[in-house]
Formats: sequence, structure tokens, C-alpha cells
Amino acid sequence: MRPSHTAVVFAVVWIVLLGVDRACRQWPWSRRVVPRAAILAASYIVLLVYGAIVVWYACKVTYFDTAEPTITAVASVFGAGKPLYPALDAAERYAHIYGPVLFIAHSSAMALFGQSILVSKAVGVVAVCASLLIAYCLFAEQAGRFAAVVAAAACALVYLDFGNATFWTRPEPLLILCTVTGLYGARTPRWPMAVLILGVTAGLSVNLKVSGPLYLLPAFVLLGSRHGRSVLAGAAGLAMLVGLGPFLLTNISATHYLHYIQVSARNGLIAAQFRQNVEWALFLSAPLAGGLFAANDRLAALRRGDVFLISLGCSLAAIAVIAAKPGAGPYHFLPSVPVLAYAVLRLPARVWQREWIRSLVAAACLTALGIAVPSQATMLETVSGRPLELSIDDVRRFADAHPSSRIAVGYSGTSRSSDARTVIVFRTRDYWLDAPAVQEHRLAGLPLPESTVHAMDECRAEYWLIPIGADAFAVPSAYWPDGPRYVFPDELRQAFFRRYERTGQTANFTVWECNARR
Repeated sequence: MRPSHTAVVFAVVWIVLLGVDRACRQWPWSRRVVPRAAILAASYIVLLVYGAIVVWYACKVTYFDTAEPTITAVASVFGAGKPLYPALDAAERYAHIYGPVLFIAHSSAMALFGQSILVSKAVGVVAVCASLLIAYCLFAEQAGRFAAVVAAAACALVYLDFGNATFWTRPEPLLILCTVTGLYGARTPRWPMAVLILGVTAGLSVNLKVSGPLYLLPAFVLLGSRHGRSVLAGAAGLAMLVGLGPFLLTNISATHYLHYIQVSARNGLIAAQFRQNVEWALFLSAPLAGGLFAANDRLAALRRGDVFLISLGCSLAAIAVIAAKPGAGPYHFLPSVPVLAYAVLRLPARVWQREWIRSLVAAACLTALGIAVPSQATMLETVSGRPLELSIDDVRRFADAHPSSRIAVGYSGTSRSSDARTVIVFRTRDYWLDAPAVQEHRLAGLPLPESTVHAMDECRAEYWLIPIGADAFAVPSAYWPDGPRYVFPDELRQAFFRRYERTGQTANFTVWECNARR
């Protein structure tokens, strides 16, 4: 579990290390400098642990985050030709404000390797592993192999602070990959290749999240400083073309997408969340800030206007504001972590001769480690205790017994058996009621349209499989009291109980069948 005051914890750890270092000075036999071999060994251990956790999660037929099955299900129906962003008054309630590239990536992977949960999860896993490899190449070109391994391990250590956020099915793994690749491209000495790489990655990032280009702002500044304004303009123009590309597909409506973004903008900001984001921004940028202070010439350059560092600071500030929306948080900084590592490697080598800088970096690593251990322990324990295979078997057996029926998996309470809905979506390629989407829409003040209630009243699904343990569609909202108390409104539940009656039960679900006579 992450502390609520990360910057304070980091400051306390740093003060303690400074005190220990001062005390050690009284002992002439003590070695205050950690050998390079020990640092390298620790870095490899962090990378191996991170890799092992990523692979382990990829092989588990379950999800940790509640929105992950949504991405899989929506990508499946999108791949079948259904609209990615239905109209605001359409019966289908599954649209999210994530950009189309996220769903294109998942649907493409499932088209190539088959419709499955593991294939969908593999998208984020492959993306983050590729990003670490590219980050190592970027760091090695800047500061050599030793520094590259240490910097890559530092990135992985921060990634571990956020559970599975760097390898889940949501946009963050792909955003990290785009950010690192774009920064690597900006350093390319040949300007045509630099324009191509940065332009494409920026265009893809804006179609992962609207805020995607913020992470690449330092890369654009770096490109302009190396190749000039005309090359910078070329990369920006290519990014615009790539960004518009997905909306040429017939089942991706730019108009509807903008409508959902406008709806999401109504959610406002949470002051406590913003404060937490600021603390994380201060913590993550502490090694860079300390290094700039220790390197007087770099600090002077910053005062004169080091545009790369200024753009990085502006990017972090903007992300801190955007990530203060309900449901967001400091994990939005994850794509900026490799950029911060690269900025640290640009510091002159003499910076690391200062003892207080070494203590500062050690404090940052210990703080990140102290956060990572409980965060990963929670994630590993939760995923291990939430096997989805039994629920999936239930859904498959019922579907096999009713091959010509329209079947849907519903929701009840906080049960995660509803995550098995992806399996029935793979079969039917139909999906129209997503709890996370409805929750987001109602928080923003968008009511459930009459067409959705009408679809329930008209028995769009002949059978609903409702997880055992609570009333059907009685799902508490994670946004209460800032939003409605329950995800689904009373009129939808009334329509369900008006048209459906319980006719059976499996090991994990109650079976509700449409009765048109009711």
C-alpha cells in the first residue's frame, strides 16, 4: 500500500541516511562508497524480480484491476465491427475515453493469436518489456552500459510501486513504450528517422490518451534543439496525421469520441488527489533536482533556460493536474519515469562525487523499495486468491448447453466473477452493458439512456448469469459520495426484475431467464 505522503517519507529516509553517513565518518575503517559490483548486482536483481512478476501475471487467467476486462471485451466487439464509441443515447454502454489505438492493439493481437484473456494481457506485457529494452539502449548511448543498467533498474523499481499498472490492459504500458521510443528517436542523428519515430509515437500516444503528447513534450524539445524548428514542425505534422488515422475507420466516430471526452471533463478535480500527485512529482524528480543543484553549471543553464528541463517540468506539472481527476492518480506519472532517468544521466559525472547526492539517491531507492514490497505483495496475494477459471468454466458450460441463445454475464455487489464476461463476449461478439463505463458516465452526470433500459426490457439477452452473493445489478460505486451510490440506476434494475426470473444456478452464478409474459 502506497503512503499518503510519499515526499515526507522520502525526506525522513534521506535525513536518516545523512545522519548515518555523518556518524560513519567517525569510523575510519568504514566504507561509505558502495562498490560498483554491488550496485550492478542489485540492479540486475530488481530487473529480474520485475520481469518474473510481469511474466507471472501474464500467465494468470484473471485480472487485478476492475477495468482490465472492460478493455478486453470492448476490443473484442470492436474487432467484430461494432462501434468503438456508440452515440451518447445508444443502448450500448461500454465507451471509455481511452483512445482508439488501445483497442486497435488488443483487437489486432486477438485477431492474430485468438480471442483469449491471456492474449489481451500479453499486449501490455510485451509493451513494457520492449520499453525497458529501448530505455536501456537510450541510457547506454547517453552514459554507458553500467549507468544504463542502473537507470533501467531504477525505472523498474518505480514501476513496482504501482502494482500491475505498467503491464495491465489499460493504456499505461503502451504509453511508456511510445514515450521511450519517441525520446530515443529524438536523439537519432539522422533527422528523417527522428521525424518518423517521434511523429508516429506522438500520434499513437494521443490516441492512447488525450494527454499522451504531454509525456513526449521533452522529446519534441530535444528534437528541435538538435535538428531545428523545421524538423520539429515536420514531426508535429506527422503526429497530427497519425493521430487522425484511426478515425478513418468506419466504426470509430471522432464526433462520438469528442462527446465522451466532454462528458469526462465534467468530473472536475480532487484537491487531495492533486496534493498526492504533487508529492509524487517531487519524489520522482528529487534525484534530478539534487543533481542540478550539485552541478552549478547545469543549474546556471537552467536559469538561462534549458528548454529540455523546462519542458520536463511543465510536463510533470500538467500531468499532476490532469491526474487529479476522480479515478486517476500518481500512476499517470509512469510514462515520465524513463524521461526523468534520462535527464539524470545527462548530469555531469562529477555530481555523483558529492556524498549528500549519493545519500539522496539511496534514500529515493529505499523509499521506492519500501513502497514496492507491500504493493507487490498485495497484488500477488490478490491475484493468487482470485482465480477466474471456475467462473469461466461455468460460463462456457452454460453457453455450450444453450448454443443458440443470447447470453450475457451481469454484475452483483463487488463480485469479480463478472470478469468472466470476456469469455461470453468472445463467443457472441456482443457487449452492451459495462459497469466501469456506466460508473464513469454517471459520475460525470450522464444518465443511463432510455434505450439501455429499453434493451433490458426487451430482453436483448435471453439469459443473464449473475454472480452469486448479492442482488442483481446492485453494484456499489467506487466514486461514492462524489457520485451516485450505486453504479446502475433503479430503473435498470426494475426493468431486469420485471422481465427476468431466476431459473437455475451454477457454481458461481444464478441464472436469470427472460419471460416475455411477465
